[in-house]
Amino acid sequence: MNLPLSRLAVACALAAGTALLPVPSTAATPVRVCSLPGTPTAALDKAIARDVFRTAGIVATFSAHDAGGSDDDGVSAHELAGMLERDCDVLAGFPRSAIADASDTKLLFSQGYLRSGYVSVTRRDAGTPTAGREIVAATYASPAQLIAVQQKDARFDLENTSEQTVDAVARGRAHRAIVWYPAVVAYQAAHPKQAFRIGATSSPYAEWQLTFAFAPRSAALQQRIDAALTQMKNNGRLAALTRKWALPGSALEAGDLRKYLEQK
Repeated sequence: MNLPLSRLAVACALAAGTALLPVPSTAATPVRVCSLPGTPTAALDKAIARDVFRTAGIVATFSAHDAGGSDDDGVSAHELAGMLERDCDVLAGFPRSAIADASDTKLLFSQGYLRSGYVSVTRRDAGTPTAGREIVAATYASPAQLIAVQQKDARFDLENTSEQTVDAVARGRAHRAIVWYPAVVAYQAAHPKQAFRIGATSSPYAEWQLTFAFAPRSAALQQRIDAALTQMKNNGRLAALTRKWALPGSALEAGDLRKYLEQK
């Protein structure tokens, strides 16, 4: 995720049945919302949640809890379940994919509010590596690592966080990185002079959607949030909120991320 989405094991574990507390039944009780610890989309997740719950006419509060710190190796399913039990009723920024969805889940999910995933990143000024000598950076214990090992004739630089994975390319420790796209957006925002080329990756582990996750007994709430998301899609509000985070539809062969974001 700090790629949320490096938390493939956590996402799959949760999808396999980790319990969430039910949303309070009393209308006057605010629904508690939190996001995955360390995710680079935390600010986006909160902004989306704020607008979605406002559109749905639901009072919500936002937890500042940050279990497990910001390392991209993520948090365990046990730690995340504890965070949900203590601090929140709804999880914003929950990553879903066709692979995670294959699990027998008891959770409820909203429709996706951001299509995202893993991309191939090189420096704008990078040359062509010597045959068989390309170093590919990836985040350890993440979908990025699973995608990276599918690369041919490459050596690997495994980093602890998605930010460090992008930084490995920026500083020349690696020629290329397979990394969670929001981490690239966040890195670019912090280092506006750094220019990258962004390319697509071809892997079943590459495609993800960010969603809201709910307790099994929160079907009514899930339906109201889905209706609010549909309304925000139709009136353009969702597109406005997610514009700079939107995954490019194809490789940006001639441009760099900075120019891409400036055009948005």
